[in-house]
This record gives sequence, structure tokens and C-alpha cells, in this order.
Amino acid sequence: MLLDDLTRYVGAELDLKEFWERLRRHASTVVVTSTCRDGSELNTVRTTSRHDLKWLYEERIPLQLSLLKAGLEDKRNLIELLKCTDCGTFYL
Repeated sequence: MLLDDLTRYVGAELDLKEFWERLRRHASTVVVTSTCRDGSELNTVRTTSRHDLKWLYEERIPLQLSLLKAGLEDKRNLIELLKCTDCGTFYL
């Protein structure tokens, strides 16, 4: 299940817990992936009064990742990793 921009579900009519339970009746495994901006938008999801969204965020999304801005050294390392050693070109 992909939920793009969790803040869109704060005011939605869809009951996410009920939707989850319906999925579980038809699938042996359900994977949840979602996107959400940080800052005030993420705080809105974390503090929502909607029990289904709060339940989904806290109980069904156990691995919460965030992006960090890459520094110059990180970019150089990535370029080195993407170099094609056989042909001298880059995969981008």
C-alpha cells in the first residue's frame, strides 16, 4: 500500500485502519510505504486526532526514513560508485 503525502489523509474520509483490515483479508502480507514532508506537515500527522491515521503511522510504519542533504564528499563518492569500470561512462 502506497500512501503518497500522509498529510492528505488527515482530512480524508477513508478509514485507513478499515482499509488495512480489508487488505489483510485478501493478502497474506501487506507492506506500507508512504511519503510525508518534514517539519509542520510531519508534525500534523504525528499529532492528528484521527485514530486510524495515528495507528497506521505508529503501528504499521515501523521503519521511518528521512533524507539528508548530500555534501560534496558524498557526491564525489556517488560519482565514483556510478562509474562504469569497463567502458569509462557513467550510469545516471
